[in-house]
Amino acid sequence: MENSRAIKTIRIILSAVIVLSSFVLVGAGTERTFGWDNVEGHPFINEFAYNNFVGQWMPSDQYLKQASLDGSARGESWELKDGTSFTERIAPHTRTKSIKDWLMEGGFSADEPELDMSLVHFYDPVREPHYLTDSINDIPLEMGKAYNPTTDAYQWAFESFGNPFSFANGEQNFLAALASKDPNDINYGKAWRAVGETMHLISDMTIPAHVRNDAHIPHFGLWDSLEFFTKSADIAIYGTPGTSLPATSDFGDYHTAYTNQKDIRSLFREVATWTNQNFLSRDTVPQYGSDLTPNGKKAYANPPVTIDPNFSGYYTTTFDGIDKFPLARASIIGFIWRTPILVVDQTVCNAQRSVLIPTAIKASAAVIDAFLPRFEVEIDKAEPDSKVEGNYVITAHIKQIPTREWQNNVNIRNGAHITVDAKDTAVTTDNNLDNNNNLNTIRYSLPAGAGSKITVYYNFGGYKISSPEFKIPTTVSIDPPTLDGEPNKDYTFTAKTDNPPSGAQYVWSLDGKQVQSGQNNTFGTKFAKAGGYTIGVKLSDGSGKELGTATASVNIPSNTPTSTSSGNNSSTAPSAQSDTTKNHMDMLHGMSSISVGISGKHTYKVWAAPNNNATRISQKIYFPENELEIHSMPITWNGTSFSGTYTIGTTTSWLYRLYKVSGSVSDDGSNLISLSHSFVSTESGTYQYDDRTVKISLSGGIPIWGPDGTSFNTIKGASVSKYVSSISDIYNNYYTGGEKKDHYEYASTDWSDGSISIPFSTKLDPWVTGSNGNFVNNPNYKP
Repeated sequence: MENSRAIKTIRIILSAVIVLSSFVLVGAGTERTFGWDNVEGHPFINEFAYNNFVGQWMPSDQYLKQASLDGSARGESWELKDGTSFTERIAPHTRTKSIKDWLMEGGFSADEPELDMSLVHFYDPVREPHYLTDSINDIPLEMGKAYNPTTDAYQWAFESFGNPFSFANGEQNFLAALASKDPNDINYGKAWRAVGETMHLISDMTIPAHVRNDAHIPHFGLWDSLEFFTKSADIAIYGTPGTSLPATSDFGDYHTAYTNQKDIRSLFREVATWTNQNFLSRDTVPQYGSDLTPNGKKAYANPPVTIDPNFSGYYTTTFDGIDKFPLARASIIGFIWRTPILVVDQTVCNAQRSVLIPTAIKASAAVIDAFLPRFEVEIDKAEPDSKVEGNYVITAHIKQIPTREWQNNVNIRNGAHITVDAKDTAVTTDNNLDNNNNLNTIRYSLPAGAGSKITVYYNFGGYKISSPEFKIPTTVSIDPPTLDGEPNKDYTFTAKTDNPPSGAQYVWSLDGKQVQSGQNNTFGTKFAKAGGYTIGVKLSDGSGKELGTATASVNIPSNTPTSTSSGNNSSTAPSAQSDTTKNHMDMLHGMSSISVGISGKHTYKVWAAPNNNATRISQKIYFPENELEIHSMPITWNGTSFSGTYTIGTTTSWLYRLYKVSGSVSDDGSNLISLSHSFVSTESGTYQYDDRTVKISLSGGIPIWGPDGTSFNTIKGASVSKYVSSISDIYNNYYTGGEKKDHYEYASTDWSDGSISIPFSTKLDPWVTGSNGNFVNNPNYKP
């Protein structure tokens, strides 16, 4: 108690001289050396918050990643070079500056005029009134009572109509700017300054004195330790973008998604509460034997400190995962007066800075995040202008994405731009062909051509939102566009374009399957049988970006006689037929593998021990069931017959399987006549093993050669039944010792939505090793 009376007595004597002299220095514009003020501290925090937001938050946002904040805006300015003021607002200066500079200015101007603003930047979240009352005792000559506006920082930031640069007024200014036809509307700059001043206020919520009703003006000539001794260098040390906050100071995810932004008003209160509950200011440390703090106010319950008269070190707590986080130190003066006194010294301040500064920066970045409305800009189409030769009409729109702060759609009357091959053109409500008195949708005619790169963007006072790049397709055609041809005759197709790019690439396809790629703009082929075919080409530039596509139609009538050679229209001779047969068989003999794919609805009978029969319907049976069954099955040839064996694992391994495949083709090598597949698998050390045999009964044979002349053909739907009479798929599962456990076999097949494909290939999968006739699995393959 003695020290409390002594402090109060000396404070009364010295406060007038110290406070008034301090105000004189401030009012005279003398540069102050302490940080976290409005000269270096808050502008610097706002700068770090801007850099952190632009560098880390925007790229991860679905809509902001197409935006930037590197532009400029015109507004009403009060910056340091205009001087400072004690109680009067100076006349604003109209200036144009970058968004970053507006935010930094807001960090300065929020404290001007000095006396007025010094009383509305406090918010005690746990006591009412929330506004500052400590100043009434600390400011002499009843100045506190005369100037105290009974307004707290939360009200000043979000509710007070007396604050021209509140967060709410910033939103109204932004709306007014969007509705103006002037892209340099002064309200853009006023909006960004309001964001900067709100960032200043939320940063104040990370200063213990500002949330614990501590006016922190000099007692015994001493300012509050944290504010007075925090330098710009400290902000740089602890505020480097990327600084990660401990869990308890993270307040959840500030920036989860555009639809789930942190409510900035709730965040403001959360930051203030967190600071209030975890830190001590110089005038709110607990006093021994008293329920009052040195400023004569009732002591806070948190953070708890139990004062020990015999203790002479630091009182600590476990905070944010930091063991022995210092709260205060026992002062040596207490031992002189025989009453323990707690102080907040530089060790305590350094610990506070390590979490308070990055918290201030991240909370300030959250203000930017909450303020920014989200937009999406899209180019709808680019069409040749029928009225102006060489021009294209570009149609685009901007779509607003609702956020917590911006729920209603806004009318936009400025800021629209179109760039064609980097040439920028502004679109206004006067020259917009859409003619709807706003720029939410734009139509504009300007010179462009095939291959032109187009971007549409909107610039809202330096906040730019761009569309993805749109490239006018290059015109591509195929010569000839249609063809009535003959079987086995050579034909050439040529891709023609009006604007071929450097390094042009042409990808040719036949009935949707790629058959040729490269820089060759011609494609030659022949058609083995009658039918209709589609030739396609895709044109890309040297980087692989698609520029245009085209197709051509081919018809080979069924009554067309087979040609013996290219350009010969005579009917097919027996020797020519034997040549074709020989060609097919020679090609098949070069094939070393076969794959089988079957799908469809099946009905099958199931037997399970002991003597239980049932009929089941499989909604969709796929064969093979997995990639290990007839997946590039290796084969060898003997005339028109083929067979193959393939093993996986050893007979003692749990994955052992023995595969066998056999079949035959027609004498001319054009159709698959029969196919059988079986496997045996054992699971070593268990009680069962199984075998399976699949036989496909064919009627007339399945055509092997596809429309592109390769040994790959897929038959779908009801057409399958023309070639497949039945499928027998018998599966047995045995107990060790030979006792049958269960058994099933297919009884019928529905091909209404099924298919069958029988491709032969000269290649094997990379996990298959060995030579024809005797294959083993690759030990490096891991299915």
